[in-house]
Amino acid sequence: MILGAEEAVFGDLLGPSLGTLPTMLVLVVGLILVAVAGKRLPGRARVLAFLGGAVLLLELLLALAWGLAIPTLFREGVFNHAEFTPISLVVSLLLSLMQAAGIGLLIGAVLAGRTARTEPTATPTTPSAAPAAWSDTPTSGTPAQYPTMSAPYPPASAPPAPAQWTPPTS
Repeated sequence: MILGAEEAVFGDLLGPSLGTLPTMLVLVVGLILVAVAGKRLPGRARVLAFLGGAVLLLELLLALAWGLAIPTLFREGVFNHAEFTPISLVVSLLLSLMQAAGIGLLIGAVLAGRTARTEPTATPTTPSAAPAAWSDTPTSGTPAQYPTMSAPYPPASAPPAPAQWTPPTS
């Protein structure tokens, strides 16, 4: 069966459109979520995420338009294969750069949204705060929370160990 012009045009439109639909939906929903995030996202992260999603959506729409235009441009004789190759190369390069920029903006949004990790600000204990039973040697210069190697285990002030449990014999 030979396809008519209507079927060919419908096939040229339907294939690329359906293939990009899931990605397009994810980008649109992502842009909506970023736009309504409000104070939950830091300002710079929100702007970078929105710009990244917008650049990726624009790139997707341009790639879709280019993919839909190619069959029509060939069918109407706008250019031949020799003319098409350099034009397609330039368009593909521009679309790839847009995609890389969009992904870079999203990565920047993730990194901009992170706060600097700070170490806990607990006050260290003094060496004199260590229990006397841990060591009979001076603890100057060593952290008080760690017993020295000569410390007896268990400390003399520890409660007695529970009685050993023995399994019943049958």
